[in-house]
Amino acid sequence: MDNRFMGSTVDLEIFLTTVVNDPVSVNITAPLYLSSTVDESITVNRGSVEKVILPSGLRGAGNELTGNTVWVVASDEIVVYVVNKEKFSTDAYVAIPTDALGQEYYAMTFYEETEMAIVATVDGTSVSITFPTPQFGTTRVNYNGVIYGNNDVLSLTMNRFQTFHVFQNSGTKPDFTGAYIQADQPISVICGNKKVPVPSGSSSDHLTEALFPLETWGKQYFSYSTPDRKKSDCDVLNVAVEHVAAASAAAVVVVVLVVVVVVVVVVVVVVVIVVVVEVE
Repeated sequence: MDNRFMGSTVDLEIFLTTVVNDPVSVNITAPLYLSSTVDESITVNRGSVEKVILPSGLRGAGNELTGNTVWVVASDEIVVYVVNKEKFSTDAYVAIPTDALGQEYYAMTFYEETEMAIVATVDGTSVSITFPTPQFGTTRVNYNGVIYGNNDVLSLTMNRFQTFHVFQNSGTKPDFTGAYIQADQPISVICGNKKVPVPSGSSSDHLTEALFPLETWGKQYFSYSTPDRKKSDCDVLNVAVEHVAAASAAAVVVVVLVVVVVVVVVVVVVVVIVVVVEVE
């Protein structure tokens, strides 16, 4: 993923750890990058974290199909934490292992300088991206001389270890949120923004996150805001919860009113019956 640099660029970092008791052998390569100049072998032990430096040239840029994919292979279970760091602009994500990848994804980004990267794991993988209609702006992606707009479909074939980087900075508040990414083989999708202020202001930062495939989505979630923040991390969730709470409160009121009406009707019926009985 692209990141805005100030002055000289900073190399990428990945951090690795494990919970396995025995030492884990890890090999890190970039098979299609600059004649395989990336080749690192390390040992990861339980309770320790190993850092590996990777060249900054592995970042994606613009709209291009490249070989900028890093391949991490371990002899046992590990965690891989990827840091995309530049001066005054840093974010990171936890890499998703290949056995947890899927074939369908929905992109999630913030608006302005929006981007995503798609990584193929199998040769001859057919990939299609159905671009969304952004809430505040218009999609405009230029790839191979073709302009893709709202609801347009960009299709391409990718080979193993290739990365397709998509970026938009033109127009008003470009946003890839809702873009539907589909493939006929497992792929990895990473989304974010080059450098943006959230929600607004003069301070900005890089955003990046590895997405989970559609098949892993659920229906119930827990979320927790960062302590001591005046602005919640979960504003959208809070709004949704407020709406649900309001709807629930309204539903409770309706139920109470219905119960009251039923009770009144029952009382009236009972009184009438009693009166009739007494008259007879």
